[in-house]
Amino acid sequence: MANATARVARAVRSYRDEILTHSYGTVSSKTQLYVNAMVGLNAGYLAKFDDTAAMTFFGLVNEDEGNPYVPTDGSASATAGSILLGVDVRQPPAFELYIASVAITDIGRRVYALDDQTGTLDPSATTYANLVGVVKDLVFAADGGSTVSNYALVSPVYTLPRAGVIAGVYGASGAVTIRNGIVFITKAGVAALTIADPTSGTHDGLVMRFQSTTAQAHTLDNSAGSGFNAGGGATDVGTWGGAKGDGMEITAYGGKWYVNYLRNVTLG
Repeated sequence: MANATARVARAVRSYRDEILTHSYGTVSSKTQLYVNAMVGLNAGYLAKFDDTAAMTFFGLVNEDEGNPYVPTDGSASATAGSILLGVDVRQPPAFELYIASVAITDIGRRVYALDDQTGTLDPSATTYANLVGVVKDLVFAADGGSTVSNYALVSPVYTLPRAGVIAGVYGASGAVTIRNGIVFITKAGVAALTIADPTSGTHDGLVMRFQSTTAQAHTLDNSAGSGFNAGGGATDVGTWGGAKGDGMEITAYGGKWYVNYLRNVTLG
């Protein structure tokens, strides 16, 4: 599927004071939003909640007068932070979402965004593993006797927990997106991954755990930064020993990565 091009006809479960206005956005040109489509926070600004960047789920588009354009004054563009980018957003306790082949045995599983109206239970099918929430129940037809295929009731997660979240699945070499959680390295051959220094203040306390699911001598390279444990060139590359389950965990503080543990990984 793809991002919404019309009102998303999905039901939500309401509670009081679930609607709020977020007057910031990432748009650099006029953008069409659609009622009930998902939106997320990208560096604090609103964006369509899809798989184009690492984001935190923020809610569903809510507009009493239909599908909104932003900027709201009809301008061709606006700067992030402009009041012209204001969008009314709902934060319901549960809402319906399309998830292909979802079954009753999937209740309790995590749901990730493919685009702003579609979820997946498989984080490896995504680039950024943007967490929507967990499957709360299936969606049932009006008679209650049968389920509506491929739809689930999802309990959203508006604030990411500090642990247990998949931060990414890397089946190829490349740069790692800095975000809290577990990174799985799934490349069949050697994955050469790079990671920049964290941002002091912004990322302090963020923890990333890297785990290999393949028996390869993967590398995690911070040579463009300060080196792990601020060790410069002596400790700027972690090299996996070549067994499944090898990994390392690092914590951000003061613009540096500090190593919590190494499992069959050598720094050099």
